Amino acid sequence: MSLLFTRATRPLAYRPIARHASTLRAFARPRRVLRPIAAVGLLSAGGLAVLSSAPSAEPEPTPPPGPTSSLARVPFSQLLRSYFVYTTLSLPFVVDHAPGLLEWLIKIPLVGRLTVWGVRRTFFAQFVGGETAEELLPLMRDLRQQNKASILTYNVEVDEAPGAEAQWKRNIDETKRSIEVMGQYAAGQGGIVAIKLTALVPHATALENISQYLLSARKSSAVLYPGTPEQVDVSILLGTAKGLPDAPAADIAEIRAMYQGAREIARTAKAYDIKLLVDAEHTWFQPVVDAITLALQQEFNIKPSYFQPPKATVYGTFQSYLRRNPAHVRAQLALAKAGGYALGVKLVRGAYHGQELAHAAEHGVPAPVWGEKPETDECYNGIVRLLLADIAASKGKSGTAVVFGTHNRESVETILDGMVKEGLAVQEDGRVRMKPEVEGRVAVAQLYGMHDNLTDYVAERLVASSPVATKCIPYGSIDEVMPYLGRRAIENKSVLGGKGGASDERRRMGAELWRRIKGAALSGLGSIVNE
Repeated sequence: MSLLFTRATRPLAYRPIARHASTLRAFARPRRVLRPIAAVGLLSAGGLAVLSSAPSAEPEPTPPPGPTSSLARVPFSQLLRSYFVYTTLSLPFVVDHAPGLLEWLIKIPLVGRLTVWGVRRTFFAQFVGGETAEELLPLMRDLRQQNKASILTYNVEVDEAPGAEAQWKRNIDETKRSIEVMGQYAAGQGGIVAIKLTALVPHATALENISQYLLSARKSSAVLYPGTPEQVDVSILLGTAKGLPDAPAADIAEIRAMYQGAREIARTAKAYDIKLLVDAEHTWFQPVVDAITLALQQEFNIKPSYFQPPKATVYGTFQSYLRRNPAHVRAQLALAKAGGYALGVKLVRGAYHGQELAHAAEHGVPAPVWGEKPETDECYNGIVRLLLADIAASKGKSGTAVVFGTHNRESVETILDGMVKEGLAVQEDGRVRMKPEVEGRVAVAQLYGMHDNLTDYVAERLVASSPVATKCIPYGSIDEVMPYLGRRAIENKSVLGGKGGASDERRRMGAELWRRIKGAALSGLGSIVNE
């Protein structure tokens, strides 16, 4: 049944999955019998870790925040919150059991309310901008004052729970409303909104079944699994494909409804001059996401007039931890040039590495992801250079545009150096000034609540008429974002535990806390909380 073979070729057999089978929960839930033990262990471990790693006179080596660091503007209470959050995320046991534990605790009377209260004031406040799009407006204005742009994202995901089928229509409406809020805020200056297509479909199994069907319909390709979208994908979405076996009727109906919902969202984005970033998914869902993204780009990324180059409204997400990514990017660049539309790219490393390895092992097939992080880093940085070279070679004709999503300092330097090398920017008094013809086509983004020092660096180093440094800010009610908070911890475990991850963030917060404590000893306790 699996299509996880070395190349994205026609499968030997195609069997749809039962419509109510779950393909996500197996990766997120610990055994129920372990949950009470996990609760006690997690709470105890978290508290002990914070106490044992409290800022001291000799904190772990870390560059102290400079005078322009955003930490200097953070209230003392928020520093303590961030220190607690990143200390907790430094514990692998906490990260591994977070989703199941949160789900279990919330169901306990009284304990559930206390859990929500605690999460709201710690992890929610750290990583989520607010519960509504309107709540994010003061935050976005504050970031703008710091020369930082914002990516707004309504943070809901596919819900496999019984009775959740009607939610996808509400998700379409709320996503369109978020675009309207961003459009009114940006006032024609080009805001950005990110969406998850998987929140726009009633059943996750439809995504997997039609992804398999798309792979079976494509010609044999040299691009590794999950392949690269082709024109036949678009014809299947439109119902115009000829000479192919019938797709599962219920599944293809849901995917076509999902596509129409995505078109409504893209149409709204085009009307408000908002860039729309389509998030990537697990490889067993990705062919459908790729197909819809391709169809949207061919419709909405065309030339505004005969005398102007095509302009990117819809951006697809390209995951550099996938072995396919170099060939996939090249194939999509060629397809865009042949089709006369702009390729919009959001380049990331990827968030599902552990789940991809587990899924491949379960099906007895080669993993679609690189085995080691340095391979992913090399892939990412190589594609940075490829995309910058393409923008430079086009001399403004192709309209290729890219949002570089990275928490990696080396990759940021690769972006800045590459822009200068390709003639897209010039060095000026230690800063990098972007040329006018490139502005609006390159952005560098980090997640809200993470790596603010790197965002500060980009904001200060890269000069343009509008902000290039960008924060991706999710929003949603606490019930909606609970899965996000739990799953992001697991999906980003390698990031959180690696260089520049949770431990480094904790040390950064600790250094600022210690700086203020030392200052308070000289100038009085009030200076701690007033800075």
